[in-house]
Amino acid sequence: MKKLIPFLFIIGVVITINSCRRDNYQAICYGNDIQPILTRSCTNVGCHSAGSSAGGYNFTTYEGTLGAVMTGNAGKSELYKAIKGSHPEMPQDGPPLTRKEVNMIKAWIDFGAEDCASTNTVISNCDTVNVKYDSHIKALMTSFCTGCHFAGGTFPTLDNYNSVKSAVNLGIFIPAVKHTGPKPMPQGGGKLSNCNLRKIDLWVQAGMPQ
Repeated sequence: MKKLIPFLFIIGVVITINSCRRDNYQAICYGNDIQPILTRSCTNVGCHSAGSSAGGYNFTTYEGTLGAVMTGNAGKSELYKAIKGSHPEMPQDGPPLTRKEVNMIKAWIDFGAEDCASTNTVISNCDTVNVKYDSHIKALMTSFCTGCHFAGGTFPTLDNYNSVKSAVNLGIFIPAVKHTGPKPMPQGGGKLSNCNLRKIDLWVQAGMPQ
């Protein structure tokens, strides 16, 4: 019996870890996570407020902030470019953002720049363990995308791994499936479920493994 106790403890730990990884996802939200950073470092100092709008950017609202954002592509977003690096351009007055804050803004932009207000999105019973193209993403493409986005069909092609990866790198895939870009997908259908969007998020974060 004594020999079983350590074994049962290990099993319990493994189950707990997997349960946490599968069930507890909280999206990065503009209202909860991004706006407080911008208010402290960008608008309260009198630069990007409604009255000044330095550089043409007003960061007091979600819509104004999107003017400095290329949804799905932080690297091409003026907001992220101004705050990144060891000697960032912004804020001009005051300390630079912390690495955690910069990474949060980057992730927020890369994964759709959503305005989910104060909603905490919790996904239950969603298989998000070790997400790969062959095991998770390919089935989503087949179910929702390849009816139109096949070779010779609507651009971009999404019927194989390299094409989907390319669409993500071009910055056109994430805004489309998040419905934050000019051409939401699936066309004529509803937005993908939070679970399916989370799978895509984790797959991209992991480097898009096949």
